[in-house]
Amino acid sequence: MANRTITTDIFQTDYRQQHLNKTSAYLDLSILYGDVKEQQDLIRSHQDGKLKPDCFSEGRLQALPPACGVLLVMLNRFHNHVVEQLAEINESGRFTKPRDGLPEEEAKKAWVKYDEDLFQSGRLITCGLYINITLYDYLRTIVNLNRTNSTWCLDPRAQMEEAGATPAGLGNQCSVEFDLAYRWHSTIAQGDEKWIEQVYFDLMGKPADQVTMPELLAGMKKVDSMLDPDPSKRTFAHLKRQEDGRFKDEELVQILTHACEDVASSFGPRNVPKALRSIEILGIEASRRWHVGSLNEFRKHFGLKTYDTFEEINSNPEIANTLRHLYEHPDYVELYPGIVCEEPKEPMIPGVGIAPTYTISRAVLSDAVALVRGDRHYTVDYNPRNLTNWGYTECRYDLNINQGCVFYKLATRAFPNWYKSDSIYAHYPMTIPSENRNIMKNLGREQDYSYDRPSFTPSRVNLSSHQNAKLVLENQTDFKPAWSGAMVELFGKGEFDAKQREAMGKAFSTEDFPTLVKKFYEEVTLHLIKDKGAKLAGINQIDITRDVGNLAH
Repeated sequence: MANRTITTDIFQTDYRQQHLNKTSAYLDLSILYGDVKEQQDLIRSHQDGKLKPDCFSEGRLQALPPACGVLLVMLNRFHNHVVEQLAEINESGRFTKPRDGLPEEEAKKAWVKYDEDLFQSGRLITCGLYINITLYDYLRTIVNLNRTNSTWCLDPRAQMEEAGATPAGLGNQCSVEFDLAYRWHSTIAQGDEKWIEQVYFDLMGKPADQVTMPELLAGMKKVDSMLDPDPSKRTFAHLKRQEDGRFKDEELVQILTHACEDVASSFGPRNVPKALRSIEILGIEASRRWHVGSLNEFRKHFGLKTYDTFEEINSNPEIANTLRHLYEHPDYVELYPGIVCEEPKEPMIPGVGIAPTYTISRAVLSDAVALVRGDRHYTVDYNPRNLTNWGYTECRYDLNINQGCVFYKLATRAFPNWYKSDSIYAHYPMTIPSENRNIMKNLGREQDYSYDRPSFTPSRVNLSSHQNAKLVLENQTDFKPAWSGAMVELFGKGEFDAKQREAMGKAFSTEDFPTLVKKFYEEVTLHLIKDKGAKLAGINQIDITRDVGNLAH
């Protein structure tokens, strides 16, 4: 699902003019925000920098497996969470609401600017999280770093300060060859394959493997015609919107959970689902019209050894002989059929995770790094000045947490009542949970995570009266402290909590207690004022909050 989200972000073939890409060659979340301003205006609420709830701009995702749509809804929710926090914090007065009493026209412009400033800053932060998920969650899984405790990464920004580093922020352009290299149809999971087959049948009334290319193109046009221009009125995966425009958390989490548990298929020949037969033919014919280089020419560009025999492409005699009858010589093997027929790598820890072919792995990893390095918003302009200090921290990775993986930030912000803080589904969603458990056991970290499926946790209820608080504290049978589990681990089973509360209660109820507290604060406050104060311009001054109020406690 991660690869499909990325590829739809940077490739959008115009099926009427297949040499044109209708979107930008940047990982800019155009699938969420739109390719052009007219599309962007349709997804924005134009109030407080927010997007319309639970929607995304890209209509193609209606026909893709439902987890792709769920990811976009999650990013939508993250954006709206971000702009709410930016407005609340209002760092350095950047997002101050227009004052009352302005003339009508001036007030209107001021509110438009307020919305625009929040929206654009929110988009930068949301895209920042998206790119860190790509570099740390996604790429680490591809190269099997998730099976190690290593913090090595493919983030080009990590080496930018080294002497002679490759220049950054100079722009990027995806080639048609990469449009072909990113078509990982062989790896589609069985659950997603069934979904695709059902979509074909619903649209064209026949099994997917019987759909001809003209019927496929007609079906694509049909999907386009069925889309409501307003993204907030669309749905996907047969979900229904609630009155507030949002989808039910329970249904979204269920789709995402099933996707995390669905094993991807393998790279290699004859693994492409039959449902994509016409798609494959379209790809081969398009590559011929684009006059792309051969498989060997593509490999030569990336410094890989060219194939001298068909057996080097694939050691399976049947596959090698089929290629020999079709192409006569390895130099004549076309790029797209060639990379589909290549033999996949053997898994290696670290180095090879999803076991792609040599050509695909070399090209795609190079391209993923280039996509980031060439984008100024992720390199030279990726700083707290543009994202705010809070925003920069909110989307940033921390190598001390999950070796930098950050998907958990997206999961817990989008579904705050569904994921435990240590849920393996939130922290490592790109490997199935059962295998994650084996990985963590081998790394000595099995106990750090919960392997339970996500489930709803009721929201906290705040008690505002002394009577209710007293009732809860005295009823230890029905109301247990959230931290009691940790206390049991620290001090063992028993009545430690009750005894501790009893001891503290006795201490607080003595006549001397208020006097002792007052005396303590008087002594500590005077000491801090004397120790932390300084004479500035002839006047004794002190930061009373930082150096006294916070430290005295």
